[in-house]
Amino acid sequence: MIATFIGRRRKSSDGDKTRWQLHAQIRFGNDSSIIMDSLRVLGIVRKRVDRPVVGRKAYTRWWERLRAVIVLSAIVVSLGIALAAIVGVTVLSLGFLLEQAIG
Repeated sequence: MIATFIGRRRKSSDGDKTRWQLHAQIRFGNDSSIIMDSLRVLGIVRKRVDRPVVGRKAYTRWWERLRAVIVLSAIVVSLGIALAAIVGVTVLSLGFLLEQAIG
């Protein structure tokens, strides 16, 4: 594929299809970082993508694994508490309604 710049055509691999795509190449100084960050949040400007690490150093770091375990355990615990609360409220409300129906 041909590299795409602002306003140039990008040819697909089919050869006969052409389409216009606008890609913003961002090279601004530090003074406009707040503006660029807000434009990225709004989706107007493409987000920066870090280069992938390849080769021998392509592994998950220990702190990323630790963070994943902590987040996963927090999700499991919070979902368990929520499910227990829903079941408890349901049992109590059905017991109250049964008492009202009997009495």
